[in-house]
Amino acid sequence: MSGPPSWWLTMSWMVAASGAVAATTSSSAAVVAVVAAVLVGGRYGLRPLLRLIASTGIHELFTAATLVLVLGTALLMVEVG
Repeated sequence: MSGPPSWWLTMSWMVAASGAVAATTSSSAAVVAVVAAVLVGGRYGLRPLLRLIASTGIHELFTAATLVLVLGTALLMVEVG
């Protein structure tokens, strides 16, 4: 059974939940741009960064980095709507 990828369903749910569907075109474009930037940045930038942090062998540094990453992403999503 072929259907849309699961990330597409998640992204469309996030956009609908944020109210961007009923928002103006510019704010909808901003939401889509930020979500795309988070996906692309997470795919290509995050893995090398976390590997670098993991190579230090300091477990607390890795935990702190992931916590900052999650909080930063959450704040970015709140700012965009």
